[in-house]
Amino acid sequence: MLLAACDGVDGPSRPAASPPAEPAASPTLPAPPPPASVPLALSCQADPRSGELPLTVRFRSSATGGTGTYDFAWQFGDGATSNQRHPMHTYLQPGVSAPR
Repeated sequence: MLLAACDGVDGPSRPAASPPAEPAASPTLPAPPPPASVPLALSCQADPRSGELPLTVRFRSSATGGTGTYDFAWQFGDGATSNQRHPMHTYLQPGVSAPR
């Protein structure tokens, strides 16, 4: 069994409520722009990445930036899925899988 990649998309973040806009200092001045949000960055790791069957793999994910909380939606490449942040999955069939 070989894992071709672990370039998982951990699921989109849910946006948080925006803070209320500050009132303008005077009728002629526009309100300040909202604060810039940090782009969402995702990464994942799999250990081990190859081995004899049955192969139990521990997946770890990391999400930073964005707004709100994070949801995770793993697809292991063999039809199985998980919503856990750091799931474990056992592969039972030979081949190459590309979890995401």
